[in-house]
Amino acid sequence: MSTQNVVPIPLQDPIAQPARIEFVKRGQKDPKEGTVTQAWLDWFTSQSDSLSASSTRINTVPLTTQFAAIAPTDFSGANLSAGLYRISYYARITQAAGVNSSLTVTFDWTDGGVSPSFSGAAITGNTTTTFQSATFPIHIDSLSPVRYSTAYVSVGAPVMQYALYIFLETMPS
Repeated sequence: MSTQNVVPIPLQDPIAQPARIEFVKRGQKDPKEGTVTQAWLDWFTSQSDSLSASSTRINTVPLTTQFAAIAPTDFSGANLSAGLYRISYYARITQAAGVNSSLTVTFDWTDGGVSPSFSGAAITGNTTTTFQSATFPIHIDSLSPVRYSTAYVSVGAPVMQYALYIFLETMPS
């Protein structure tokens, strides 16, 4: 959250304008009576500014008990505006293979008409404490799908199983 426009919550100030004395003395209704006071207006505005400057989660993909490769799968809805986004993921081996295993997580998207991709290093620890996580920004073209996939190898019984959690967020501008 941005801290440059933080205004403290005005708990000691009334939230609504009281009637101004000059209107009360004349027996008139004050047109500003009951409206939000400036202190509270400043606070609400700072909250709005802070929210506008923060990231927004677009999608979360929770995959558990996986035991095969995953083909490229769009998790953006392919209806995003061009701009900066952030991908975060966490993969963990949840059942080790009998002999050895490997898992590689890959993401791809379209930026400037080309298709860059990001692949994490192969996860080869083959223990249930083996994990990988990363967070990185991407820039996409309008309506570009953002896809994830996995490459999977498991040798021996039982087969390796894994969990994969993926988040796609907007980046504040």
